[in-house]
Amino acid sequence: MTIQEMERKSGLDRTNIRFYEREGLLNPQRRENGYRDYSEDDLQLLLKIKLLRRLGFSLDAIRSLKDGDTALDDALARRLASIGDERRELDATERVCSEMRQDGASFPTLDAQRYLNTYDQTLRLPSGVRANVPESDRVEPVRCPWRRYFARAMDLSLVTLVIYLILALVFHVNVANLNGLPEWLLGLLGWLILIPLEALCLSRWGTTPGKWLLGIRLEHINGRLLTFEEAVWRSFSVFAKGEGLTIPFYNLYRLWKSYKAVSDGEGAEWDEDVTIVVSDLRWWHPARYIAVEAAHFAVTFIFVALIPMMPLNRGDLTVEEFVENYNRQARYMGADDLILQTDGTFVSKYDTGYGTVVIDLDNNKNLEFTFSEENGILTEIAYTREMFNIYGRNTDGEGMEAIQLAIMSFAWADAPLWAPASSQNWANELSAFRIGTLEQDIYHCHMVYTAELTGERLDSTGTFLGKEYTFTFRLYRLPENT
Repeated sequence: MTIQEMERKSGLDRTNIRFYEREGLLNPQRRENGYRDYSEDDLQLLLKIKLLRRLGFSLDAIRSLKDGDTALDDALARRLASIGDERRELDATERVCSEMRQDGASFPTLDAQRYLNTYDQTLRLPSGVRANVPESDRVEPVRCPWRRYFARAMDLSLVTLVIYLILALVFHVNVANLNGLPEWLLGLLGWLILIPLEALCLSRWGTTPGKWLLGIRLEHINGRLLTFEEAVWRSFSVFAKGEGLTIPFYNLYRLWKSYKAVSDGEGAEWDEDVTIVVSDLRWWHPARYIAVEAAHFAVTFIFVALIPMMPLNRGDLTVEEFVENYNRQARYMGADDLILQTDGTFVSKYDTGYGTVVIDLDNNKNLEFTFSEENGILTEIAYTREMFNIYGRNTDGEGMEAIQLAIMSFAWADAPLWAPASSQNWANELSAFRIGTLEQDIYHCHMVYTAELTGERLDSTGTFLGKEYTFTFRLYRLPENT
């Protein structure tokens, strides 16, 4: 049957029928043309809904009856008990209203406490128990503290990402090495930038990227958007009281206190004049949040971790371009105590300008590169040095560090973008190497490193003083057809 027939047979308006369909209580079939086709069972179900609604059953109670989760007899027993409560409340209401009319009460001079006492006495409530206002007069507090936390974390991470991008790409700072106080200061800077940006978003759109992803919106209790000043003060309060000014350990305490206040329904201090509108959590909320997090990770990995590690000069290099790459990589890795010169020698960055005096009591040969060129293009980097070690083990640490920087500056000049991500193999082998020869093909280059024990040093009495080593290193460009 059509909806017109359903209206006529049920005595309900089509807007009521559509409402029950939207609530999932009524599910008619669809014809090929898209119109609803109501059956006799649909009509009987609609009449049952109509009856139960007139008897005062809630939609949830009817849904439970329809799904078979509740027996009708149990539901009727509960409804009869609630009718008794309603009857007593109506009797109390009738008595108080009559008394107020007989007393000629007016609103300006109304003695509310007197009539509240009469109302409670008529209900015959136990001593100390008072009737409350209707539940519909309550504003249910918005809890979901974790959704709110992750929304704010997303906003902060996006701001921090911009800071890291500027540090890595503009100032060539290795942000992975920022620990302790520098890392804390960057976090603090992120919050100081976030406060006005978040306030701008809230005053313009009522939400932020993180809040939008998780279906959260903020309004003033009057229904309008927050002003910029109100939003700034709220964001600062979150920073000061919710995050504890990011002070270590104290911030954990403040986060816990804020979590308890929100989860217990008390609300956060900074939301006193704010209405938080939270949509029902749907599958796409966490899905799009995870998608943005994945994009955030990808951007961080590529533009903060990979690209800054690649050499500035690419392709075929001159000696000058290699030296520029080397010193730039040394600064990035925090290994720039020695600065490479175009003649292959190293000088201390602490040189005062009057020359650096090196006193070598063990007659060790200082680190010095030799360069081979072909038509002005650098083709090979090498060094040979002799070392004496009283502990009897390979101590060419300075040379190994220079080898890694040379590979990053020369071999990576022809390498793909992901070269830093695939460097762990040769780097680990080089760090663990002690005596012998280590060879590696690294992209279009070949590395050969040899550590040779050449003898022992004794004093005039024959007492062992230590071992002598010779270290050689070559990094050269392979022929194009190799």
